[in-house]
This record gives sequence, C-alpha cells and structure tokens, in this order.
Amino acid sequence: MSAGTSTTSTLEILALSSPDRRYDVTYISNYALINIVDELKRTRGVGNAALFGAADYSMRIWLRPDKLAQYGMTPSDVAAAIREQNNQFAAGRFGEEPMPGDQAFTYTATTEGRFADPSEFEQVILRSDRNGGALRLKDVARVELGSLNYATVSTLNGAPTVPIGVYLQPGANALAVAAEVKATMDRLSRRFPGGLHYDVPFDTTRAIAVSIHAVIATFIEAIALVIAVVLLFLQNWRATLIPILAVPVSGHRHLRRH
Repeated sequence: MSAGTSTTSTLEILALSSPDRRYDVTYISNYALINIVDELKRTRGVGNAALFGAADYSMRIWLRPDKLAQYGMTPSDVAAAIREQNNQFAAGRFGEEPMPGDQAFTYTATTEGRFADPSEFEQVILRSDRNGGALRLKDVARVELGSLNYATVSTLNGAPTVPIGVYLQPGANALAVAAEVKATMDRLSRRFPGGLHYDVPFDTTRAIAVSIHAVIATFIEAIALVIAVVLLFLQNWRATLIPILAVPVSGHRHLRRH
C-alpha cells in the first residue's frame, strides 16, 4: 500500500478517454475520481495519483442580464436567494418527551435536503407578492448540471480525455511500479463502461528501459572484446578464463554501487 509520500517528478500520465465521444469530460473525470484514482494510490510503489484539471459536477446557473435588468435585480440578489433556499434544515419530532401529559402518537418531521436536480433549482423563488405571484430562478436564468470549471480542456486524438498523473514513491523501482500500475489499470479496465478506454501517452520508464538495454549491450560487447584481445595475445584458453570470470563480477559490483 502506498505510504502517502511521492517524488516531484511524474512517473506516468494515464489518459482516460472516450474515443467514440459517448461520454463528456465531466463524466469521465468523475468516473476516474470514484473508481480509479484511489486504486492507483493503493498500488505498491505509487506515492500519489491525481487528476489534471478535474471537472467535478456542479450546478451551473447562467444568468440572463436583460431579464435581471427588467426585474431590477442583481447577481448578488440571485445568489442570496439560492443560498437561503438551498439549505439543510434541522428536523425533529412532535409529541416526544418531555411533552406534558400523555401523548398517544409521536410524529417525525422530515425536510427536503439540498437541491440535486436542475428542475429543483429552477423553482427557487427570487421575489413574491401578497397575491401569490412569484418570480422564479428559471425566469431569469438557465440552469444545467455541468462542470465546476472549464479552465482545462484535454483531448487525445480529438476525443475528450482526462489525464491522470502517477507519481513514484521515494526509493521505489520505476520499472516495477510501472508494471504494477499497468496491472492495476488492466484489472480496472475490465469494468469500464462501454466506450471508455485508457492509454499511456507519457511514460518515463521507456527511457529507463532503453538505457538498461544499452548498458547490457555495452557489457556484452566489452566481454567479447576482452575475450578476443586476451585470446589473441595469450593464445591460451585457460588464461582467457580469468578475465571472462573477472569482468562479470566487476561489472555486477559496479552496477550495485550505482
């Protein structure tokens, strides 16, 4: 399990996308936040995982300036009415102890919680008169369920995408952690809804793997060169066995030291 600390450099960037554009960024972001990010944080060797430009669901209220001016209202008036009516109120019971006298029944009072649907917000009363007339939010604004912010736009091959940054724990093996992350994502992807897909457009372990292959190739070339030189000058296979055994041992110690 992750220890909760991470390095400042990014190990990988995963891209969760909808190639057929079946889902928007808000849906993908919330799916990743609920089903993927915590799983990545619990992956062995991962210090942290975070969404880039998270698009959390939010109720968007688009005011119509002409209507506000017509009714002599300001955005502050609308915000105050929403805060007043979209609130959590305490409820209780009627006929409960310590009421005086004998009470045959106890009644529980329930109240509606915070609004969750655009139609509920549309019914917020901004102004009313004694005759029962009311000016509602839908009369001066358009209400929709959208994103908390629109500051970040991410796409992959033209499709809406949510990037997820994966950070390494200090001292962890990058190649091993990348393999663990891949195993985690392969397991989670089996439960993805249809039309959702993930890619790895940025992976720092590719350079590490190439460097390791280059070191191994250089090491093999060095051994072959040593064998050829010793055999050429000494013309003795027994004498050649000594550097053949010495080079791998010294190389192994050098690699461990670094």
